[in-house]
Amino acid sequence: MESSDSHGGYRGEGSRYLIFQTSPNLLVEWRESDPPWELPTWQQGPVPDEITLFLKIGAELSSSEIWYIARQKDALNDTWGSGEILAINPKTGIVWFVSWDT
Repeated sequence: MESSDSHGGYRGEGSRYLIFQTSPNLLVEWRESDPPWELPTWQQGPVPDEITLFLKIGAELSSSEIWYIARQKDALNDTWGSGEILAINPKTGIVWFVSWDT
């Protein structure tokens, strides 16, 4: 459906995202499976403001229909200035993946 990459080929500041739609049944299967990145569980939305502050995708992630998994890229820094999120809406079949660095 939509994608963007503002890194410009360099590491550091910028973001990339991919938004697409798939079968809602597939996303129910994803939600019932182990999430990626060896994180323990999917989280039910809304996605917290401390994360969405950095997402420049104009997506509506403030719904309780959203399930997401997010991780900070900089484990030594306790902020969301660099991170990744995979969010799904099993009702609509929409998937968001965003990776960002500030």
